[in-house]
Amino acid sequence: MIIKDIFRKNLRYIKFIVSICLVLLAFRYLDFYLIQSAILKLNAREFLFSASIILLMFILMFFRWLLIFGNISKPRVFYVFAVFFKSLFINFFTPANIGGDVFRLMTLSSSSVSKSQVMKALLTERFFGFFGFIIIFAISYLIVFGDLREHNFFTTEFIFACGLLFLLFVFLCFGKKLLFFIKSFVNFKLLLLLSNVFDFFLDFALPKRATGIMILTFTSTVMWFFSINIVAKSIGLHLSLFEVALVATTVEIIRFIPLTVQGLGLREGLFAILLGGLGYSYELSYTLGILSYAMLSVCILLCGPIAYLVGLLDVR
Repeated sequence: MIIKDIFRKNLRYIKFIVSICLVLLAFRYLDFYLIQSAILKLNAREFLFSASIILLMFILMFFRWLLIFGNISKPRVFYVFAVFFKSLFINFFTPANIGGDVFRLMTLSSSSVSKSQVMKALLTERFFGFFGFIIIFAISYLIVFGDLREHNFFTTEFIFACGLLFLLFVFLCFGKKLLFFIKSFVNFKLLLLLSNVFDFFLDFALPKRATGIMILTFTSTVMWFFSINIVAKSIGLHLSLFEVALVATTVEIIRFIPLTVQGLGLREGLFAILLGGLGYSYELSYTLGILSYAMLSVCILLCGPIAYLVGLLDVR
């Protein structure tokens, strides 16, 4: 019990130490001068172009949130936009994007919209985003590898992804009956809470509602891959968009595991390992991870002043 308490109190420092160790480990085995020269290859024009794509991606993500949140409230668009971009800014300082979600939960709940409704909307957004990643990964795997004969890390992940998609299919077909059973015979608060969230999600899973949300999910996600691909080509790493999607979806899902500070060291290392496994330079792959997430971090920090300016429009 004492060890557990010490671990909890020092978790932030432990994650920081893990991040530093991963970075040092990378520089121990990789050519630092090759990484440095690759970073210098990226010019300002390419960086700004990629950053503008990421900011546009954030705008599409906002419209996805507006579609979901607009179902439970009649929001003021500028106000919700400002809140959404502030939440992106807050995500920079909190693990797994939790801080931004908590901010939206506290800010958007009111007398007309309960916290439970906002929570259901946030979890629905997460569900669509997660399964969007899973679907894109599965499609990318089939295009890059073609079949399951070449066994590697991606094959295991592909089988797992197919299992999740099968469960999603079963849930969409029989979810209402399962939720009715849970609500009728189970008196466990956590299960009842999850059943209410899934019930809310199923309402959005109807074709008329889900189509717009999934289009925005796929489009915004592909824009992230496209921005990475621009950076990759600028440093001499010629990847197909599907290879980028294969690696980036894997990194995005794994980096939500709170092992390091904002995924620092882990995400760059995963880029090197995964792209290196596909036959590309480990140094250039590591550099791609550094530049891509540095660019993403800059854009997230820009969301703060953007939110402030849009908030002024709402006041007027």
